Amino acid sequence: MMAASNVNSNHSSAHLSKSNATFAATKTTEQTNAMDIEQLQHMINCTVKKNPKAELSKSDLLRLLGYLEGELQARDVVIATLKAERVKQQVSHARYGRILPVNDPFIALQRDSRSATVGGSSTDDTALLKAVTEGPMAALEALVVQHRNSHVNLIQAMQDAETRHSQVLRELDDERRKHEHDTAQGDDITYGLEKERTRLREELEVEKQSKKKLDKDMKKLQETLDEERQRQKQIVLLLLAERKKLILKYVEERNKSEDLAQILGEEKGRVDTMAEGLEEESQKALQMEAELEKQLALFDTERAQLKAQLQREEKRTKELEMIIDKLHTEVDNLKKQQAEAHQVAMFQAGLNQPNSPPRITTTNRNSLPPGTSTLISPAGGGAMGPQLPSKPTVVPPQTPPRSVNSAGN
Repeated sequence: MMAASNVNSNHSSAHLSKSNATFAATKTTEQTNAMDIEQLQHMINCTVKKNPKAELSKSDLLRLLGYLEGELQARDVVIATLKAERVKQQVSHARYGRILPVNDPFIALQRDSRSATVGGSSTDDTALLKAVTEGPMAALEALVVQHRNSHVNLIQAMQDAETRHSQVLRELDDERRKHEHDTAQGDDITYGLEKERTRLREELEVEKQSKKKLDKDMKKLQETLDEERQRQKQIVLLLLAERKKLILKYVEERNKSEDLAQILGEEKGRVDTMAEGLEEESQKALQMEAELEKQLALFDTERAQLKAQLQREEKRTKELEMIIDKLHTEVDNLKKQQAEAHQVAMFQAGLNQPNSPPRITTTNRNSLPPGTSTLISPAGGGAMGPQLPSKPTVVPPQTPPRSVNSAGN
């Protein structure tokens, strides 16, 4: 009996040590798996945060699946171990009224020895164990159901991850094919660009040659432009000199025109004086008209004649203005003719001194008809010869006194 109890105690202690070792190993494995899962989760979170569209590779998914399976196995082992330990604690609490430490080997040996010595109480222990473990077992079953649901959710998540992984692989294959196609097209484009670059280089050389030619032409045009500019400069200098001469000539002509304007003013003054004389004559005529009321008809006729005569006088006045300039030119001719006539008269006076003609004085010269030229000796008392033919001269018309004409009429 003692041997059996010793064997049972040894078996219990061995089983307990094995359970403790298994629990420690399970706990270590769980911690390691938890650390690996945390690292993997952190890596996944970082990858998702950095690139939300990135997906896990197949090796990462297989690795994650292995971690999840190991975690489930470790969870089952832990659940079984915890269940056994919990049963033992409940039995110990029901038997001794207090909870003993599970990890104490001495207490475990005592518990095993009591169970071996007291054989008849096994049925009671089973009933007590059943009564004690009904409540915790329900909780454990609920926990198991929850873990199974979590397992199902994890499997579903793994399937979704595999689906996304396959989709990503298909997209990567499509991208690879597109890249190969783009690379092939890129080679064609590169060849076309090389041809275009060669053509552009040839065009550049042609443009350089044409630029050199244009530079030469531009240099020639610049030289021609400089020569033309020098020639135009000389022309401008000549034009300035000519302009200066024209300005001087203009000043001279302006002075001459001013002199002529002054002469014209003097002549206009004379004409005004003659007009005043005409006005006096008209006043006299009016006075005579007042005195000669009986001759109204004759006076009207005379007035009409006077008006016509006034118009003629105005015309004569205008003609005088035109003749004034001619008179200045004829003065010199008259002086020359007078000198020649004087010489001829002196010569004839010496020849015809006994039969000298009657002397014409200045008093009776006015009685001669208009157009008759008379010669007067410079001394005023010498004899005058016969009149020589001379050039026709222009004599200003003489207006007869109106009073005499009016009286005669």
